[in-house]
Amino acid sequence: MKKLQLPVLILASSLGLNAQTKTDSANKIRFSGIVLETHGSITHGRSGNSDKAELQKFVNNNVLLDKDLSGYISGRGQYNVTDYNGGVSLRVFIELGQGKRFRREGFIGARINSSNLLSSFYSKASYDTTGTYINTLTGSKIYSVNEYNSSYNYQISAAQLLIPLGINFTTNKTNRLWFGAGLEVCPGITHSNIFSAGYSLDKTELFMNENSSYVKYESYSFGQQSYSFGQSKNIERQYTNTSLEGIGFVGYMSLPFNANLRLSKKIKVLKKTNLNTSIAPSVYYASNKFVGSKSQFGINTSFGIRYNW
Repeated sequence: MKKLQLPVLILASSLGLNAQTKTDSANKIRFSGIVLETHGSITHGRSGNSDKAELQKFVNNNVLLDKDLSGYISGRGQYNVTDYNGGVSLRVFIELGQGKRFRREGFIGARINSSNLLSSFYSKASYDTTGTYINTLTGSKIYSVNEYNSSYNYQISAAQLLIPLGINFTTNKTNRLWFGAGLEVCPGITHSNIFSAGYSLDKTELFMNENSSYVKYESYSFGQQSYSFGQSKNIERQYTNTSLEGIGFVGYMSLPFNANLRLSKKIKVLKKTNLNTSIAPSVYYASNKFVGSKSQFGINTSFGIRYNW
C-alpha cells in the first residue's frame, strides 16, 4: 500500500505544479485597452494608366462600357495600389510588461474599408444653335446655343478586410497626455469586386458670338438685391453595377506614432477614455488580377477613441 501511495503523491504534485504554471501564465495576459478608429492615407495613391480597353478585359456585355466613344476625350486613367481612406478598425491591446522607460503592449484587430482599383473617364461637348439675334444698328449677331456635355465613368472597386498586428511602446497612460510608438504589420484581402459604369448628359443654355460665349442667366429680384442663376441641368443619367469574381491580397507595414489625451482626471467614466490620433509612415502592397502586384510608400493616419482597462 505504501508503494502505491508514492506514485500517487508524485502524480498529484506534478498536476498541481502544471495547474499553477498555467494559472500564472494566464495571470500575465492582461488586456490593457481597446480603440475604435477611422483612417485616412496620404500617398501618391492614384497613378498609372487605365483605359476602356483594359476594363473590357474583365467585364463583358456591359451596355455602357461597350459604347462607341469616338470623338470623346479620355480623362487620365488611374489605378490604386490600395486605398485606406474612410476605413474603420477595432483593435485590442494586451499588456506585455514594463521596460526600463516604456510600457510594452501588443495589439490585434480588424479593419474594413473599400478601395477603388481601376477607373477611367470620357467626355464630349456638342452644340446646337436654337436662335440668332441681330443688332440692327451694328449688324453684329448673337447666337442662342444649347451646349450638351456627355460623360462616361468606369470604375472597379473592392471591399477590404485587414488584420492589424503589432507592438506598441507607451509612456505612462495615467498622464493627461501620453504617447506611443511601435511597429505594425497588417495583412489582408480584397473581395466583393464591383464594376460600376455611369453615363450623364447635361445641357447648358448659352449666348455666343464670334469671339466669346456667355452663360445664359435669369435674374430674380428680392427688394434691392438681384441674384442670377445659370441654366444648366441634367437631362439623362444611367448606372450599371456588375459583380466580378476574384480574391486579392493587400497589406502594409508601418511605424505608427500616436498621441493620446485623457478626457478627464476626475470624472469616473472619462478617466480611462482617451482621444487617440496617429500618423504612420507605411509601405503598401497589393496583388490582384486587376492591377497585378504593386507597392508604394505613403502616410497612414487615424483618429479614434481608446478606452484603457
